[in-house]
Amino acid sequence: MAIRQGVADPNGAESANLKRRVHDLYVDKGLSTYAIGRALGVDRQRVGRLLRGDGIALSPRGAGRPRAQTQALFSATARELLTDLYIRERTTGGANREDRTTPRIDLIEKLYLQRELSAAEVARKVGCSSRIVLRLIHDMGWPVRVGGRALRHGPEDIELICALYSDHLVAAALLRHGIPRVEPGGPIWQRFPSPLTLTPPMVRELYITCGLSTRQIELLTGQPSDTVGFRLRDIGVQLRLKDGRSPFLKRWRAEVAVQEHPSAKGPYGDAPSGRRRVK
Repeated sequence: MAIRQGVADPNGAESANLKRRVHDLYVDKGLSTYAIGRALGVDRQRVGRLLRGDGIALSPRGAGRPRAQTQALFSATARELLTDLYIRERTTGGANREDRTTPRIDLIEKLYLQRELSAAEVARKVGCSSRIVLRLIHDMGWPVRVGGRALRHGPEDIELICALYSDHLVAAALLRHGIPRVEPGGPIWQRFPSPLTLTPPMVRELYITCGLSTRQIELLTGQPSDTVGFRLRDIGVQLRLKDGRSPFLKRWRAEVAVQEHPSAKGPYGDAPSGRRRVK
């Protein structure tokens, strides 16, 4: 039975070659255990065991180890071949952009915009989740009715992509990182045939300084929200709990509320007043 280079033999003995390669990539090249596992075709837990077995203390996850050199592990020839075979790069796994469920746009427009059904009601009629319905509505740039606690002052709906581009903090970040404006009108794989590269400074500023959610960063970069989350964790950013509105959305609502009602009080220009139907 042939043994693949760098992989354990049938009796479970660790390959000395694999140990050496793992040591070189971690200590000399500065790659993460995730990157080493992907490059060598082994799981990251095994990489960690090999390193600890050699007495090497692992850095905390997201401690800032350089990742850029991972790309050097793949030859230009291999990349060209993959490009020729696959034509356009695709995202994979749970972050796949191209294979997302997309309901009929004309049907969603009729039910949500014309008949003013809620996203949950539309979802039941078309046989998908309300999350998918809302994702399509935001992608198309249509106004989405603001849910949650009703406001005494403040906007009743939002065209999210337009609001993102109009925000002063977001606009400054996009200019600083050379992120182009891409108008709404379709799912992300159509708006961004090639998603933008999520550099650590860019994704950190959009998430922390601008207060965007991973989904909102998706709308500006074409990178799936799952990929954005993975990238943030890779650079040591702790994600916010998904239990409310993003800091950006709170800021946007407060600013619009003050513009429309200068006398509005409260940190976000709102106050409890019971639920109401939002048009």
